[in-house]
Amino acid sequence: MQIAGLTPASGTPSFSTLVPVSPDGSNARGDLLYIQQPLARLHVASKSAATALVSGVPAAIKTVVLDTAADVDGGNGAIYRRVDTAPTSGTYFRTADRFTLSGSTSSTNGGYWVLSDLASPLPIRNYIQDRNKQDLRDYNGIDFTGSNDCASILQTAANEAEDSNPIRYEVPGTITLVSPITLKDGTTLSGLVRPGVRTGADNGSWFYFAHSGKGFTGGYGGSNKVRSVTIRGIGTTRYQLVPGPGWAPQPHDFDFDFRVDDLTLEDVLILNATKGIRMSGWARLIAKNV
Repeated sequence: MQIAGLTPASGTPSFSTLVPVSPDGSNARGDLLYIQQPLARLHVASKSAATALVSGVPAAIKTVVLDTAADVDGGNGAIYRRVDTAPTSGTYFRTADRFTLSGSTSSTNGGYWVLSDLASPLPIRNYIQDRNKQDLRDYNGIDFTGSNDCASILQTAANEAEDSNPIRYEVPGTITLVSPITLKDGTTLSGLVRPGVRTGADNGSWFYFAHSGKGFTGGYGGSNKVRSVTIRGIGTTRYQLVPGPGWAPQPHDFDFDFRVDDLTLEDVLILNATKGIRMSGWARLIAKNV
């Protein structure tokens, strides 16, 4: 069950008092409240309002949204995320709690919030609605035209993804990557491509690997064990020379290379691959409609 059009009451928030806003969000940013899920974000008027909270911010809250224009260039509010280590530079503040991102307490590193990579100019209510939707459109600098490298942005999204928290790429476009992307345990990457329906790189959710290394990878290395990864609804493409006399494929590495217990590739379209897919593991390896 979900209730649309709710936002925290003005003034000092109580973490439980919510008031309705207009359906179009014209007088507030508006979020979705999901029943039986922990409150994952907090709206406050300013940094000073956040730091004035006597007990700080509950550990379940990972994101603070500042609705005061003065707190960020451009006048669109700002998004701050909880971190595990005390920042030494950049834009940040500290609240009275001593919780870290991982949920532990630390007198040295706890209670810190840093300005997120999430894009402040975008209407926050459009995309970031609850902890189970991580939309790439909310990441500052993301380019869906394929004109600029977005590897660091996508890797940030992958690093921030929680278990059962899909990274959503649900707009037609091309994301260019100049280095491999490592997916961690529990990651789901979800796009729009449907092989057999969308059969070209001009439509759907595409990644262009502008390098010869691995595309998406995970699970290699003793401390990097990955049990579960799901990738669905995306297309990948690479550069290859036009076939002709003496033609040979470019020395590209695997587009998908995972060593996991549970890997699902579904509705994935691979163009111009040299090696394509390598999947190894001990439980369930599924390639469906690839």
